[in-house]
Amino acid sequence: MAASTSRTVSTAVATTLAGATVALKVAREATDAVPIAKQILGAAAHISELAEKINKKRDAMYSLVEKSGIYAHQIDIAVGGRVLDVQLQRRLERLYNVFREIEALLEKQTAPRTAALRALRNVFVLPNKAEALASDLESEMKLFQLATSIDTRLAVADTAREVEQNALYDGNWRRLRDGDVRKLQVIRQHEIDDGFITYSSARVDGELMTVRYLASSACPDETIIRGAPPRQEPWTTYHEVVQAISTVHNSHPWIVQYFGQRPGPPDATFSVFRTGTHDAHDLFCELVDTAPKDTIDSDPFGLKAATVSYKILDAARYLRRDHNLAWVGLSATMDDSGEPQIGLFDDIDTGEKWKDGAVKMFEFLMALRETQQPSDVKYAEEGGVLSDIYDGECFRLIASSMPSFVGLADALWELLRNEEVDVEVTTFYYAFRPDRIQLPASTIRDAQDYFNELWSACSDEAHVRMRSFLPLLILQNPSLSAATTISCTVSLEHCRISIENATEHDNGLLRVVSTIISLDPSSKLWDDVKKLLARDEDDDMVDVEFIQLTELECFAGHADCGFPRECSGFRRGYS
Repeated sequence: MAASTSRTVSTAVATTLAGATVALKVAREATDAVPIAKQILGAAAHISELAEKINKKRDAMYSLVEKSGIYAHQIDIAVGGRVLDVQLQRRLERLYNVFREIEALLEKQTAPRTAALRALRNVFVLPNKAEALASDLESEMKLFQLATSIDTRLAVADTAREVEQNALYDGNWRRLRDGDVRKLQVIRQHEIDDGFITYSSARVDGELMTVRYLASSACPDETIIRGAPPRQEPWTTYHEVVQAISTVHNSHPWIVQYFGQRPGPPDATFSVFRTGTHDAHDLFCELVDTAPKDTIDSDPFGLKAATVSYKILDAARYLRRDHNLAWVGLSATMDDSGEPQIGLFDDIDTGEKWKDGAVKMFEFLMALRETQQPSDVKYAEEGGVLSDIYDGECFRLIASSMPSFVGLADALWELLRNEEVDVEVTTFYYAFRPDRIQLPASTIRDAQDYFNELWSACSDEAHVRMRSFLPLLILQNPSLSAATTISCTVSLEHCRISIENATEHDNGLLRVVSTIISLDPSSKLWDDVKKLLARDEDDDMVDVEFIQLTELECFAGHADCGFPRECSGFRRGYS
């Protein structure tokens, strides 16, 4: 009966092993797992095949073979479709070594031996070896399962991080929500058909930035600057312009940098920029008003204004040279450390607009430099016949240095020289220490080159509208001609002619001479001046506060002819 039971068990074992062998062989051929997993399946199939040749029941051996097959399948499932890291690869290699040892054991067992030797081995050697290998296999399998569990958790964490990153970023830029932004003070507004493009300081991720959005109404603060945006393209596309110059490779320290956006309809979307939160001119005025009076040897605001001017010119030059873009703005921002940035206020346009931005650039630089306090002022006032109290220096400078204005300068001087007038001459002295500007020489040189390029592109009309000292301060060239450093205006409201000229004084100071010739508004002389300038009571432009010398043409219609002597008759103004 015992023999019958043994045969029945042996038959069942043989049948089970045969089935396992076939299954492992099929799995080996069908798997698309990594190569070492396929090797493990092959080893397990070989183990099962060898076990079929063992005729006697050996519990330890059978248990080892059974575990080999089960674990091989588990390994195949665990690594299927996975890219193995170094740790998992090493664990699989150790498992494969155990499978190879099991194969070697079974090969020895099935090798031909004498009956006595086989019996001795079956009783003493084989069970111990099988148990040891089974223990090794189980230990390695546990370590493998631990490694795969850790790897799976890491993969899940990586996936979660990737999902989170996709939620926070849209490509290179932050995807923002209203809760990410703490809006602070309104800086400026631009009025458009849809509402008001509004720029406000804001805190985002603990950093002070600027948020741009569309408001339905104007800010109640009367001090907020408003007006049309300099750039005429759709306001919703401006962030795309700034994106292109905000990457690590394309950004510039003195140009606004794009940070992120809340996508959505116009009334819900907003963009955030890394830039200063102060209007540069307003900040300078505030600093000057609250600071003690400077001396000749201590001119921090003059130096700061010069430094900021060079930085802005360098940034504008970079836009045009490297990106074929133009800064066409009237204002820049400044951060708490005093660094300027241009480009926040929808004022970066296509490269062909760079000439349009030249005059705006000069007006901004001029306003910035006007915050500088003079180190000394001399004032003289006298009334009488003009030629007796004033030598006509500015008229001669205009006539000798600005050929297109010769006729007009002569005409004005001849009209005024023998008349009773009041003359005010104010001389301002400014500290002029270009050697103390803490910027690389290349930055200053590039800024000056771009200033020259802008100046050359502007008409004489634009030159006359500038303050005379601007070229001298920017170019730092004491040999500049009077044509570069003189300006003249005629004020209808105040009945006066104003002429300004800048030169460098002997002791290194910048000297700006302002000459004002005031006329009696009820006199025939003032009527003659208005007649010369085509400004009589019937002129529809009489409400203009002042005119520039270049905003004139002769009766014959010769625009900017300078009123040569052969052109006689009435003059008329235009704008």
